[in-house]
Amino acid sequence: MRKKIILTLFCSVCLIFVLTAGSLMAASTKPTPGVIELRLSHNTTTKAPLHLVLDKWAKKVEEQTQGRVKITIYPAESLHSLKDAYPSTIGGICDIAFAAIAYEPVRWGLNNVLNQTFVGAPVDKRGVLLWDKLWDKFPEVKAEFKDLKVLWHWIGMPNSLHTTKKKVRVPDDIRGMKILVGPAHAGLLRRAGANPVVTTMAEYYMVLERGLGEGVLTSYIIAQIVGFDKLTPYHLSIKTGAYAFSMIMNLDKWNSLPPDIQKIIDGLSPWATDLVWTAFVQSDAETERKWRELGHTVVDPTPEELRLWLDLGLSEAQEWIKKIESPVKPARAVFEEAVGLSKEYRSKGIQ
Repeated sequence: MRKKIILTLFCSVCLIFVLTAGSLMAASTKPTPGVIELRLSHNTTTKAPLHLVLDKWAKKVEEQTQGRVKITIYPAESLHSLKDAYPSTIGGICDIAFAAIAYEPVRWGLNNVLNQTFVGAPVDKRGVLLWDKLWDKFPEVKAEFKDLKVLWHWIGMPNSLHTTKKKVRVPDDIRGMKILVGPAHAGLLRRAGANPVVTTMAEYYMVLERGLGEGVLTSYIIAQIVGFDKLTPYHLSIKTGAYAFSMIMNLDKWNSLPPDIQKIIDGLSPWATDLVWTAFVQSDAETERKWRELGHTVVDPTPEELRLWLDLGLSEAQEWIKKIESPVKPARAVFEEAVGLSKEYRSKGIQ
């Protein structure tokens, strides 16, 4: 009888513990009354410059809204892949997402002019001014984002070539080589006589380690984030063919925000763009310094050598124009304007 009573008491205590713990967990997952909860998704690790910038931005939004907005960040494609940023934002899988324009070459066709190697868009705040100018002059360019709220956008770090077995200077040097690349610049490599392997940055290390690739065309910052630079001791610093990026938000979610909160978030856009390009430039310089200390070969091409790469980029741009040009997609006019603005802003320097 005594054992039965003890067992009954023990079971009662366990039940109370389980119910209490369950209640506490349920309470902890409920949104705080009066607080607007937003989910932000991106593709990098928590140590990457992009995450650090987004974390600062999220905290700044929370601070300036006096806690009325809380942004939870989901890094490393934990909600969706980078290529699915648009449908995931539209569909409500996330409220805010980091989007690479190159991954939507049809949907954001005209905006992809910024990814063209020959354009040579500056990778600092001049690139943002260039993009804004294109939106102002060509309604067709801005209209490609009509079903989203663009919080802020910028031009990412430019591409360089990182190889595993030999030094490269000119396009002929990569003839026949398997080079990993993102979707925007596969044509450039093909024109150089290389065999482009289009894949995501998450797979770069594995593919190189298995010997299925002999190099990567990407930025210094991606080499550092992924860590494949351990396998590529040769670097050609062509630094051209940058990528355009946007922070996009579900339009219905944006429209549901109180006007004063919308004003606060919009007001932080210039600060955020300055923050992100500064972080990227600093990371770029630090990465190159580290490579040189480790004995890597970093090649700075001569103007004549760089011109060979740019000429390939011009040929590739002509193909892009043919694919995009239509009565509602003035690709040639947009390209010519982008090239002219790039030259103008580069001649002025950062102001």
